[in-house]
Amino acid sequence: MKNMVNIAVLSYPGAMKSAHYGLFEFFEVANTLANEHPGSNWPFFRCSTRSALPDVPGMSPELGTEYKMTADSGAEGADDNIFDIVVLPPRTAEIDWAMRAGNCRRWLKFQHQKGAVMASACAGAFLLADAGLLDGRRVTTHWGLAEEFRKRYPKAFLCEQELLLDEGDIITAGGMMAWMDLALRLVEKFASPFLSLLLGKYFLVDTGQRDQRCYQSFSPKLTHGDMEILSLQHWLHKNWEEGVDLGKMTDEVHMSERTLQRRFTQATGFSPSSYVMKLRLQKAREYLETSRASIDEIVWKIGYEDQSSFRKLFRRETGLTPSEYRKRFSR
Repeated sequence: MKNMVNIAVLSYPGAMKSAHYGLFEFFEVANTLANEHPGSNWPFFRCSTRSALPDVPGMSPELGTEYKMTADSGAEGADDNIFDIVVLPPRTAEIDWAMRAGNCRRWLKFQHQKGAVMASACAGAFLLADAGLLDGRRVTTHWGLAEEFRKRYPKAFLCEQELLLDEGDIITAGGMMAWMDLALRLVEKFASPFLSLLLGKYFLVDTGQRDQRCYQSFSPKLTHGDMEILSLQHWLHKNWEEGVDLGKMTDEVHMSERTLQRRFTQATGFSPSSYVMKLRLQKAREYLETSRASIDEIVWKIGYEDQSSFRKLFRRETGLTPSEYRKRFSR
């Protein structure tokens, strides 16, 4: 008789429905492939939904009501109390419900204490962090949510460049579509790497190791409130091709170098030199994506003279060489 792996997929306000139902279909295919290999002894995966809903009928989550945990009607046969895996899918809506989810927090903690592997994709990591399960742990989420996550949960060690981090009892994945990577890792963990490879071929999903660096774009903060630094940022975005250095920046805003360094870093999160470097790399990405200019021409256009240093820097920041980046993202 086949072993059974019981999976709870959490439905919560704003959760991505395509990911939720996609997980059910993904594990159905895993079971189909397992049936085609009767001598494998791979387990069957059984999914059911657990929902975090407002406790007062008809009341909006934004009104601050407590949440309750409910089970779907198709969960018969599965243990209603303890699961092997709890999956928290991505979200598509901006809903701040952290302080109103006491029942969900308790349920997540209970499942973790009883041995369930907690698995989140994208913003699902916020729910795990809100339950206190990520304190002192390495975790990833979507790179665009990194700043918000760090502000809310400073006790977690966020590694937003990683696409997937497996800490044994907790697995986190980065992008909104990384629920597929998450599901593949769960199959690898609970069944077999070979079954995970078969699923990758079936769904045409890359099962090789990847990270988020090549998908990130430079989106600097412009709402920090320091108007002189904001003015300098606007100036940098207009004049980045003109060999900008710290001396020119201090002349532009009439500050000492020390004051500029301090205020710029405090406002933007980057030193002036790091900011200019990231701005130039973003321009290099855009040239690689949209133009047919040679890589040597692009290096010259963005203000670098040492092509070897640029290539090393580009690979460090994106995880790809300029040629690899162009091959993957060129329009």
